[in-house]
Amino acid sequence: MAAKSIEEELMADTPAPGILTEKEILEAKAKARSKLDAALKKVAFDKIVEEEELRLKREQGKVTGVADMDEEVNLMIDLPDFCASIRVNSEAFWPGHTYTVPRHVANSLREQMQRAWNHQHTLDGKSAAEQYKMTKPQSISPAGIRALGE
Repeated sequence: MAAKSIEEELMADTPAPGILTEKEILEAKAKARSKLDAALKKVAFDKIVEEEELRLKREQGKVTGVADMDEEVNLMIDLPDFCASIRVNSEAFWPGHTYTVPRHVANSLREQMQRAWNHQHTLDGKSAAEQYKMTKPQSISPAGIRALGE
């Protein structure tokens, strides 16, 4: 049995032509096939673009994919005198400034601030109980936590 040609395959499931000629039916089916191929290519292309955007955002540390951790929060940087700044993803954060960052970045900054203060208290010879006292009087507002007197 000989292999069917493309035209024969396309015509196999077509009822007897009425208004259209065989050539027109073949053209219509070919157009439908090309439209479907174009739609499938667009879906595949868009999926690749979306995945690459997500990868790049994760690479930059902007998105974790967890809604709670990607929520924007305000954080004031409070560091001891020996520490000029702290960095996350090569971005510097300066003491006394309030930044709006994703929660996962804020968590990293809080940990770095805590470790810096623990180091300062160790250098000052303070006990562990004294390490957890507030270093400066602070006020809490919708804009974030601020040291009093600023």
